[in-house]
Amino acid sequence: MGKAMAYKNLPSITECDSFLRRQNLAYGKSVREIVNSVLNQVRHEIYQNKTVSVSYNNTQILERVGAKVRIQSAGAQRVINATGVVVHTNLGRAPLSANLLAKVLPRMSSYSTLEYDLSTGKRGTRDSKVRKLLRSLSGAEDAMVVNNNAAAVFLMLKALTTGLPEDKTPEVIVSRGELVEIGGSFRIPDIMREAGVKLVEVGTTNRCRLSDYEQA
Repeated sequence: MGKAMAYKNLPSITECDSFLRRQNLAYGKSVREIVNSVLNQVRHEIYQNKTVSVSYNNTQILERVGAKVRIQSAGAQRVINATGVVVHTNLGRAPLSANLLAKVLPRMSSYSTLEYDLSTGKRGTRDSKVRKLLRSLSGAEDAMVVNNNAAAVFLMLKALTTGLPEDKTPEVIVSRGELVEIGGSFRIPDIMREAGVKLVEVGTTNRCRLSDYEQA
């Protein structure tokens, strides 16, 4: 097959949409970028190859489009966690129980008193209910919920070091084995630096004893 014929066999966007519809796949504007990327890739392959194989016929190209759309449209899929890590960050952390979801769904699918106090008829705080529960469970003076570990570490350090003399930099002792990177870019040393505290490393990456903290 010559290059001219290969280019001619490239399906149009309309043909791709019709093919995806027949395959019960997503189609329309939402997948236009995916379709264009596949077609551009095929054009580049045809341009680079001196001899064009039969894989560039119309049907084969449509199958490539369909395969790419299937991958891109899959989103989060249900899997079995066989990693040995129970609360796995990359697998969605702790799964929610069906019983919990059954209780939450009715409230999430309608209006609720998330941040409204019915007793006063005024704006409330979304932390009030969970604060009481966390204080009861942990025995802490107060509590709040944030959406990631980096924010929790930062706010904790700020709360514990606020009010100290300005000429004294607060020191925070951390085991070397805990100087990790959270998620994709948040590193414990960086978070501590942003919080305005001095990092004091103790122990080793694989072992830290109580005496290491006592000697720091």
